[in-house]
Amino acid sequence: MTTWNRRAGVDRRSRPTPLLSRHSLWGGRRTSCRRLDDPPNYYVDRLGAGTWLLLLTIFLFQVLDAYLTLAHLQRGGSELNPLMDELIGRSEPMFLVVKLGVSAIGLWFLGAHKQFPLVRPGLALIFVMFLGVVGWHCFLALNT
Repeated sequence: MTTWNRRAGVDRRSRPTPLLSRHSLWGGRRTSCRRLDDPPNYYVDRLGAGTWLLLLTIFLFQVLDAYLTLAHLQRGGSELNPLMDELIGRSEPMFLVVKLGVSAIGLWFLGAHKQFPLVRPGLALIFVMFLGVVGWHCFLALNT
């Protein structure tokens, strides 16, 4: 038997990975491009610690934005986004679920595409924008 073919059991690559498997639930091992001829837009099995930290920080900024928006409205302020204003008018819990749900799905999508050319600069821009939004909310809270 040759050294390159000493696998025990069935080769897992002989069929596609099912939607629910240990690889899809807990992630595989691929964290970066493995071949020089791989395309520049590729997917990885796991996100690095830096990407996780950035995505979680952006999500925390969005949670702060949602709660600081509600606090601003209680002090007599107004919501500038007409869709969010409509959701807040209907139900504050609905506003929180929609805002944070859409944010979580969007961040998951960006995390899955982190190796695509515009995603990393886009995440940096989103980080700076939400840092500014949270800073603006703090400014409003201190001056009202």
